[in-house]
Amino acid sequence: CPPFTFRCSYGACIDRNGRCDGRPQCADSSDEDPTLCGTAVKTSCKLPNQPQHGSFKILNCAPGDNSALCQKVPGTDVPDYNFLQFECNPGYNLAGKSQNPCFNGAWSNPQPTCEP
Repeated sequence: CPPFTFRCSYGACIDRNGRCDGRPQCADSSDEDPTLCGTAVKTSCKLPNQPQHGSFKILNCAPGDNSALCQKVPGTDVPDYNFLQFECNPGYNLAGKSQNPCFNGAWSNPQPTCEP
């Protein structure tokens, strides 16, 4: 395709101005792809670090699940509708909500802390 055009995923060329304009010009609508156009809805959150003086568990993990998510590897994608359950070590009190769901790609609450 010439430089002033956009190549559709199947190889056709359209005017570059037609890309992400809300109206598909490519037969397969690849010029309006949500990821390409920045309109994709996030469907996961990033797993945080364990809180200092406490921990969390992932309520959707079954015993023996060795996935990165269930091993609580920070930065792992957490799919929507998963919940973290926080608790603090003895002698510390939870400041914030004990459960935090991932919804629409964002944690619903600030991550709690464990205070003396």
